[in-house]
Amino acid sequence: MSIGTDYSSPVTVNGYQCRNCTDVDYAKKNIDPAHPKSGPFGADADVDPTVGPNDPKKIRAEAARAPQGSTESAASSDPANGRFVNLLV
Repeated sequence: MSIGTDYSSPVTVNGYQCRNCTDVDYAKKNIDPAHPKSGPFGADADVDPTVGPNDPKKIRAEAARAPQGSTESAASSDPANGRFVNLLV
């Protein structure tokens, strides 16, 4: 009796292609079975060595970890900016 066999045809769980029970368990937790080190929803994709540099999950994870406020524009320095809406347009 073989324990670690793959399914005869892949199943889809939460949008992920799963080939065995381990893949199904990962997919139920929203972890991509192809890249389990990326964590749920690809949150740690920027430190996962199996994810390519141009993978959208890696790009989103790097952007989420970037320091906020580093790209302030001159308009955002105005304290009243965004508080009032001009309805007389």
